[in-house]
Amino acid sequence: MPNGLDKALVAIVGVCVVIGLTVFLLSPKHKLFDLSTPPQSAIEFTVSSTNDDQPVVTFVENTVDYKLYPFLTIRVDELIPSKLSQDPQWVSTLQNCVWSIKYESIMAETKGAELKTLTYGQAPQGYRVTYGPVPLSVGHFYRVAGTQVIRKLGQRQYEVIPYSKFLEGVKSGQFKDAAS
Repeated sequence: MPNGLDKALVAIVGVCVVIGLTVFLLSPKHKLFDLSTPPQSAIEFTVSSTNDDQPVVTFVENTVDYKLYPFLTIRVDELIPSKLSQDPQWVSTLQNCVWSIKYESIMAETKGAELKTLTYGQAPQGYRVTYGPVPLSVGHFYRVAGTQVIRKLGQRQYEVIPYSKFLEGVKSGQFKDAAS
């Protein structure tokens, strides 16, 4: 029978479960958190553009979330406000992926390369493209690495929207589907 200190540590830390290469954390209330995907708005970044209109994400490195993010698989997903308002879990499906890369290294069991910047459509050294890239469209929303959202405003123009603010905007009607 565990003593009080053991119970306190379990209450604070939780229980770690490893299934394959995915790590799950069971909290004391037994909720399942997938640590291979960061929580909403975990990694901050800014966005600029290349001369050929591809977004360039520059990660804010001095945050705890940046240092903890595994960078093994990075996806860019298109977000469609009307589908999110009907089914909030729609975002976790594979049907909305527009680009995906995976770290390819013998030593890449728990962490990929720490990326400072990421140019859409170009796999950094040590990564390979696993899907796409699909051309990005003006007025559409894209979630980068499961964190913040970028919206393409026009030729070489992008804006960053924190994911929580994006969800609020979807609920309030501020963010709507782009015209087809």
